Amino acid sequence: MSTLSKTCQNCASSKVKCVRNTEDQHECNRCLRLGKECAYRRSGRRFYGFQKDRQIEALESRVKELMSDRAIASVEPSPPASRLTSSTRSVSFNESDNNENNVGIDDVITRGILNLETARHYLELFTTILSPNFPFVVIPPSISINQLRQEKPFLLLAVLASASYDDFPLQRLLGKEVKKAVASRMILGGEISFDMLQGLLVFLAWSHYHSKPHRYTQFLQLAISLIIELRLDRPPQTEEWKTPLLFETQQNLNKKTYTRPSWGNEEKRAVIGCYYLSCSWVVPKVLICDCLCIKYLLLVLHRAAVFLHKHSNFPYIPYFDECCQSLDQAEEYPTDKYIVYLFQLQHIAEKINRLSADHRNDLKKPMSGTELYVMSIKSDLEAFENRLPFEISTSREY
Repeated sequence: MSTLSKTCQNCASSKVKCVRNTEDQHECNRCLRLGKECAYRRSGRRFYGFQKDRQIEALESRVKELMSDRAIASVEPSPPASRLTSSTRSVSFNESDNNENNVGIDDVITRGILNLETARHYLELFTTILSPNFPFVVIPPSISINQLRQEKPFLLLAVLASASYDDFPLQRLLGKEVKKAVASRMILGGEISFDMLQGLLVFLAWSHYHSKPHRYTQFLQLAISLIIELRLDRPPQTEEWKTPLLFETQQNLNKKTYTRPSWGNEEKRAVIGCYYLSCSWVVPKVLICDCLCIKYLLLVLHRAAVFLHKHSNFPYIPYFDECCQSLDQAEEYPTDKYIVYLFQLQHIAEKINRLSADHRNDLKKPMSGTELYVMSIKSDLEAFENRLPFEISTSREY
């Protein structure tokens, strides 16, 4: 049965407080004082929705989740002490491969997708055959596979997925594992790490071995985002060096001399590798690697740029030249001497793409300003050819 409302209709229309008479509960003091008929409406039952039902369902879902976590925890064995301390200690590069039982990580080897010997074989295949053709991610020969599992698990996964081209079903399975790792660690977990960057570069470099190549752009954008988030596309900022407009190695600020810091060689290779892949998406990558005949290369790059219209989202900046020169002078690995020439060739390819994209309609017009730009690009190509060392100009690897 519905009850009467607490406010009479006269007070409600006047928007004043309604106080019932203590002697007669059917009339309020205001209506009694003004001599008006006091009438109360019957109030309907208010519907509060399914709030209680939703709260009960949420509580039941939470209880089930807690029970499930408790059941899983009771089944899994307690982690060894080495796993608890692995995140806080650094692993030495001289560690032996005999402690594979102490790795304590959940990777494709632990799950039985491939055994340790097969993984070691693919790692050797990558370092001896694949890595010389993509010198932007180099794994030192002194690092064991177990050290990679601990320090750079995603890079190792990408290496295994790229080097297992002799076993197509396994390679497809490992490729799916790479995509799952990217989704869980970067998209859901928001991880930003150099391990993820190197792994993405390796996966992109040999992406023609994997299905659905149209996803190349998506993974490339993730790699570029990691470069930007890690601030690798610029010299590292410190409290001593705060002015980004200073380009000399040493600057005098307030009569004090500060030395601009620098990234390591691994970071510099990754930056140039990301630029290389970004420009390789503009033009066919396999043609860039195989064709060093200048006239044919100019024709290929020009036509590809006209038809594809793919703009590079990681354009050239002068800092890239510094990275290449630093790697060339350091000579940490034999393949470092090729990086500067690969970078210069990609920079020319970027210029050709920019020319065809911005001045496509002017290319066929005689006496247009683009002719000077084309002549400049031809001069750059000829100068590039003259600078090439003999062993590179005759090599089929680059």
